Amino acid sequence: MVLDVRHLHDKENEIDDKFKKIFDPSYKLDYESLEVGKAAIGNLLRAIRYFYGQSKILYPQPSKHGSGGLIHWPAELYTVVPSRPLFPRGFLWDEGFHQLLI
Repeated sequence: MVLDVRHLHDKENEIDDKFKKIFDPSYKLDYESLEVGKAAIGNLLRAIRYFYGQSKILYPQPSKHGSGGLIHWPAELYTVVPSRPLFPRGFLWDEGFHQLLI
């Protein structure tokens, strides 16, 4: 158990060093602000997902394609989902923000 805790602390220090190197918080930030920043980056990184499959495109009104919609061709999506439990798929409206990190 002691070995696991040491390994965890080593990884935590490694992440802290990498965060400071990449984001360079050279101006004075308090401890809480840095922790919030690290938590936000961690949540975004954990939410990166790869999807492959077909989408169903629904029309607002019944059309010549029928009321069931049209099946889109198979496609890939590399995205960050905004809320894994509630929305397990990508959203176009926040892709720009997520792609900045990716």
